[in-house]
Amino acid sequence: MASPRSHDRSDVRDPLLDMVFQAASDDNLPRFKALVMMLDTGRGRPKEAIEELRVEDDAKLQGFSALHIAASRCSLEVCRYLVEELLIDVDLVDKEGRTPLLFAKYHNGGTAEYLLDHGANPHKANNDGAFLLHYAAELGICEMIELLLAKGAYVDPVSARGTPLHVAAGGGHYGAMKILLDHNADVSLSTYRFCLKLPYMF
Repeated sequence: MASPRSHDRSDVRDPLLDMVFQAASDDNLPRFKALVMMLDTGRGRPKEAIEELRVEDDAKLQGFSALHIAASRCSLEVCRYLVEELLIDVDLVDKEGRTPLLFAKYHNGGTAEYLLDHGANPHKANNDGAFLLHYAAELGICEMIELLLAKGAYVDPVSARGTPLHVAAGGGHYGAMKILLDHNADVSLSTYRFCLKLPYMF
């Protein structure tokens, strides 16, 4: 049987999850800090309090953290607080092995660049072996591809679906393909499906 203390903390934490994540999504730093203090319940360990707060009841987002939310919503002030004041790991992962950086892929000028500048690993694969560059190439997010490559991301990581060049070709994202080729992506690592796409670039 859980102790009264642990039961009470669970009752407090669960109703606060949505409020904490909403504050992170809105980049409302004063409210976010106040909610973190409520979660801490006077222990003086706010980092632990926020690290313990994860999505558990949604299969697609299981293990999602406040930093994942902040990164995905380009909430730069909340990201700074989590990373610089609470010293949250920039590469913490959810149940699928996805880092906050992966969810920042649409916001390359904000949270993605911030996370990369503060040590986020662009070479960290998820549980399926896919890298952020694969996702950016699959969606044709050219600015994100350029940012990752400028920050030193390897241009030819291989997943079950091939390289980012292969993935971009499969989606017909010719702008993404051109960027990857300009950064010396290895055409020889691609497959027949990619070769069918290549002539249409020119």
